[in-house]
Amino acid sequence: MESGASIQKTKVLLNAAPLCTVLSGVARYTRSLYQAILQQQLADVTYSCNGRIHHTMPEQSGDPIGGSLPWWLRESLREARLKLIEYRLKSIANRGEFDVYHETGAFPFLKDSNLPTVMTIYDLSLVKYQHCHPVDRVRNFERHFYNRTHLVEHFITISEFVRQEIIETLNISPEKVTAIPLGVEKIFKKKPETEVSRYLKKQGLPERYVLTVGTHEPRKNIANLVRALANTREDHVLVSIGWPGWLNTEFHQEVRRLNMEDRVICLGHVPDNELVLLYNGASVMVYPSLYEGFGLPILEAMACGCPVICSNTSSMPEVAGDAAILISPEDEIALAEAIDKVMEDKDLSQQLIGAGYSRVKKYSWSKTAQKTNSIFQQASVKY
Repeated sequence: MESGASIQKTKVLLNAAPLCTVLSGVARYTRSLYQAILQQQLADVTYSCNGRIHHTMPEQSGDPIGGSLPWWLRESLREARLKLIEYRLKSIANRGEFDVYHETGAFPFLKDSNLPTVMTIYDLSLVKYQHCHPVDRVRNFERHFYNRTHLVEHFITISEFVRQEIIETLNISPEKVTAIPLGVEKIFKKKPETEVSRYLKKQGLPERYVLTVGTHEPRKNIANLVRALANTREDHVLVSIGWPGWLNTEFHQEVRRLNMEDRVICLGHVPDNELVLLYNGASVMVYPSLYEGFGLPILEAMACGCPVICSNTSSMPEVAGDAAILISPEDEIALAEAIDKVMEDKDLSQQLIGAGYSRVKKYSWSKTAQKTNSIFQQASVKY
């Protein structure tokens, strides 16, 4: 069903905090989901940003919050901010104007309310990969997550892999957890070669390059990708897209240690209209993450006709299926060999491109929105 005309609109109070900071994976999920919900007229949405109400979708900020502050100060600020948001949210939620509260943060903010909470958990990296996160973020999560899970009527997650982790690790009843896969924005598609070439020339990029997309943080494992490139048969150029992130010194150290400064180009965050051109121009997109709840760049690259190499761990095999080369993220030699194969074998490259196009057809934000709204309605009725 592509239209929401016959569906009773749900009145949703959304934690829109991800929409008020940088366009990270969580922010992309929240924005794309609610754009699809609104487009299909499935719900009336009220946005709560830090406990303040907005009736239209907030604009994305380009500035990380508190990233340069010492961890102990960030932790204190988080706690003070939490108390303020809780106070504001409670008064808003208890107006009786909403059917459901959708939590998109790391733990449930809404307490002492009769409004049912549906929470999206993207992954369990704060449980499984704590060393890949800043200290204050882990402490904040542990202090507030475990003792608030009882506040959640239903959990949504973005892959069956994470659903099973939630059930087993957090001891949540299976019937309270639903996996709803993500979609791919329509902007990600094949573009004319002339447009792509013109953009690459303007940016000073080579005709052939390896692309990686993701925030520069340890879990993304980009340092190992640099080591792999040092072992390829040719001196391939790596173009890295993403926010600077945190705890990323290893990446920069490896670039310097291996004398790869002239082979690694970091463009930082780029808008989607440029990202689609970078996917189109890449010879291969490599996603060597140690752990993912989904791995949206895998599908974005496929939609643009770019061959994909990704890790064989967590949710990534579930998302990529047989349309990518799967490798161990910690095996730099296997990764180097996979890069060489795709760069050198045109038949293999075309085979991956064709399989990628077929794979992407299985995913859409329209379906994600409909399934999510169904959970909202179930939660509000049960409550």
